[in-house]
Amino acid sequence: PSAGGFVFVSPFASSAASFFAGAQLVPLDANWKEMVGVDRGLLVSRVAPGSPAESTGLKTTDIIVAVGDADVTTTGSLWRLLDAAGPNGATLKVIRAKQRITIPYKTRP
Repeated sequence: PSAGGFVFVSPFASSAASFFAGAQLVPLDANWKEMVGVDRGLLVSRVAPGSPAESTGLKTTDIIVAVGDADVTTTGSLWRLLDAAGPNGATLKVIRAKQRITIPYKTRP
């Protein structure tokens, strides 16, 4: 078991897109980095209805920048950080509409 979701590269999306807990995540390109003022993170490009990502509170266009105090640079790093957090979960640091917010994430019910 790992971090409450599956991670795989979709053959139907761009080669950089991947899925995590029902959210499609894309590494930030230079335009997003400049617009938001960050140098790393994952853009939430889609959230599946009824998914763990939706119940956590993630929304389309959120940018996941950290889990706790550790920076998120790839979907793999996000997965590893959440898995390491254990069953009590962790805090996602997210940028939403240019505002930094935190979202509690439970890795397992």
